Amino acid sequence: MCPQEHRLLIGGDLNGHIGTDVEGYARARGGFGFGIRNEEGISILEFAVAHDLAVANSFFKKTDAQLATFHSGGHSTQIDYLLLRKGDLRTCGDCKVLTDLTCSSQHRLLVMDLALRRRVTKSVRPIQPKILWKKLIGEKAVTFKTSVVERIDASVEMTPNDDADQMWICLASTIREVAKEALGVAVGTSRGHKTDRESWWFSDEVQSKVALKQLRFRELITCQEGTSTDRTRVEERYKEAKREAKNAVARAKEKAYEDLYRKLNSKEGANDIYRIAKARERRRRDIDNIKPEHHEDLQEADIEQFQINRDCEEINHEEVRMALRKMGRNKAVGPDQIPIKAWWCLGDDGIRWLTCLFNKMFRSSKMPMEWRLSETIPINKNKGDAQICESKEELNRRLEQWRVALESNGLQIRRQKTEYLRCDFDRNDDVQEDGVNICIGDQILHPQTSFRYLGSVLHKSGRIDEDVSQRIKVGWLKWRSATGAQERRMEVAEMRMLRWTCGKTMLDMIPNSVFRENLEVRSISDKLRKGRLRWFGHVRMRPLTAPVRRVEALTFV
Repeated sequence: MCPQEHRLLIGGDLNGHIGTDVEGYARARGGFGFGIRNEEGISILEFAVAHDLAVANSFFKKTDAQLATFHSGGHSTQIDYLLLRKGDLRTCGDCKVLTDLTCSSQHRLLVMDLALRRRVTKSVRPIQPKILWKKLIGEKAVTFKTSVVERIDASVEMTPNDDADQMWICLASTIREVAKEALGVAVGTSRGHKTDRESWWFSDEVQSKVALKQLRFRELITCQEGTSTDRTRVEERYKEAKREAKNAVARAKEKAYEDLYRKLNSKEGANDIYRIAKARERRRRDIDNIKPEHHEDLQEADIEQFQINRDCEEINHEEVRMALRKMGRNKAVGPDQIPIKAWWCLGDDGIRWLTCLFNKMFRSSKMPMEWRLSETIPINKNKGDAQICESKEELNRRLEQWRVALESNGLQIRRQKTEYLRCDFDRNDDVQEDGVNICIGDQILHPQTSFRYLGSVLHKSGRIDEDVSQRIKVGWLKWRSATGAQERRMEVAEMRMLRWTCGKTMLDMIPNSVFRENLEVRSISDKLRKGRLRWFGHVRMRPLTAPVRRVEALTFV
């Protein structure tokens, strides 16, 4: 037995004729068949009716050649069939015989098109709960600090053998556990339901009303099998809880926005607005506005000989405190899920623990294993050196380093074809260049005044005249390529489509003008010409006193 949730397909040489008559077996066959029904065909139809099957061959209108599956001695019959469940008939797009393919010397190939949808199974991904660090204010901040200090033993500073990894595990695990207990966690994604929604305007009243509404909804779901009176009473209670929750949300949002607007009118709110505006301005700055930081150049030999001096002074509390002050707020947490505000909340105790941790790392020259899980991605943040060369000598030195690095790895530079472009937008073209040449090895590179990149022409002075001229030239060449022979080919293709639309061919000897009049279609060459001269219509609409129209009155001698 085939389960109902599985698809059932039966096909083969059943050696019977179902014929063209539909009477008596309308549930099992369609209105299209071949030949005359016989006893074996009746058995096939009775089998299909008994098992709720349908003969796919008979549901599609086809020619006799596409219905007959067996040819012998000049006679054709239909004895091969494809059967499927009646409910799956909607997935069948077509069923016919391929006349040009044969399975044997007498049988023809019978095919069927099925549109089968693969059942999509939702993959359950593990969701890591996120600690609600935004609640680290007020009484919860005091509770968090007190619990962390109580749980962390004073002997954490005396971890044997300067084991910084063990000390960090103790600190991080304790802070995370206390934060989950005191602040709570948010589980879920934006697509699904959250156990604790991260809405900044949610109040205790809103959460209680929403919890009551959810309770009433569960009662409504479990009361489906009760009496009508009980269902009506439970439904009224759910509607009332839903109405109260909606009103509580509206009141909480209104109060939250009023507090926000009142804060914006104060000096503190104005400072927040200025801070946001400055941050957006910094993000919009281009790379040419970066202020490079000049560092001392270190040669490769110096770097190899550089070693850490282990006899230097240890890190003190004040250095850690200053480092924490310089760290930005509202930054994304790393794999440890501990933000900077947590260390600020711990105060002097957190600074003391971090100082001890850093000194142990410094003495053992090892960092905690959890820190190695972080990925460092270099992103330009408008800080530091942007690879700007202040002089040609510095540029030559860097080019030589790149050449040596490439050639040491089996790569070579085509020095004869290498050129360079100096963008000096703030200077004029007539400024005299210094006598230093840009070189790669012993090959002097030739400067260029312009450079073409992705269809645009970049000029060293920043002018766009060459770029505009290039784009006009390319556009005009495109229009010219559509004239002459290309235009004729488009007209031929257009007339072919018009004849196909009217059901005619070239053999009917009908002029092209007849098709255009019947379909009310103009020539494609006229449409192209109209598009090219579209701007001229705007010129003709201007008054005669306009400068673009005065040229019409000019007389040339």
